[in-house]
Amino acid sequence: MANRNPSFGCGSIFAALFLIGLAVTFWQGLTGTEPTPAPSVTDSPADTYSFPPAAATEEPAATTAAAPRAAFKTINLKGSGNKIAKIKIPEDAAAIAVITNRGDSNFTVWSVAADGSTNSLLVNEIGSYRGTRLFDASAGEHSVALKIESNGTWAIAVKPITSAKVWNPAKAATGTGSMVLRVTGVLDDLAVMKIAHNGASNFAVSTYSDEGVDLQVNEIGRYSGESLFPGSTILVEIEADGAWSITPG
Repeated sequence: MANRNPSFGCGSIFAALFLIGLAVTFWQGLTGTEPTPAPSVTDSPADTYSFPPAAATEEPAATTAAAPRAAFKTINLKGSGNKIAKIKIPEDAAAIAVITNRGDSNFTVWSVAADGSTNSLLVNEIGSYRGTRLFDASAGEHSVALKIESNGTWAIAVKPITSAKVWNPAKAATGTGSMVLRVTGVLDDLAVMKIAHNGASNFAVSTYSDEGVDLQVNEIGRYSGESLFPGSTILVEIEADGAWSITPG
């Protein structure tokens, strides 16, 4: 009679099937749907995307990516001069702010916590401005207002993260000014990205993944170089005043 391996039986088969099912569940949680081709940068359908859960830790670090899932309706704010504009978004929701300003002096926008402290500096520019900024994307961060300082007129649309531009990392992403990209598709573990910027002011690129938040680029003016994006990247935030591109290497 042939020898049988006592370590491989029904229990091992059950464990293998369980691991396969767990892997499929994780993949679906990461993408929200089965992976399908997407344009390089397009408007995304709302209310269909959710982040995977952040890695469990006893005390999440300030740079840990949050796991926002809740959707909410767009909040439109308009005004002139300095203002504290209250907003109401779910505590577990990241958000983007589409911001415009017409003025000739310093223009700043802060996100503000319930205790009155500031969470993030979204904009700090001189004169007119147009761009999209990310906030409340770090664990434990929740904003209830925006603090605006301007000598002109401004408009801000606060939207859920599902409204961010979609990027398939198999293709190049291009744009002008600050933008937030929501990644669809799969990144290799060794995802080399060629990054370029043609502007005069601060240029920064940050990736958000289940590994946390990584500042990939932080330079002034024109830039050209390569960076490694984590394979689990779900969001890319670009801060720029000129034209930029991110191209798979």
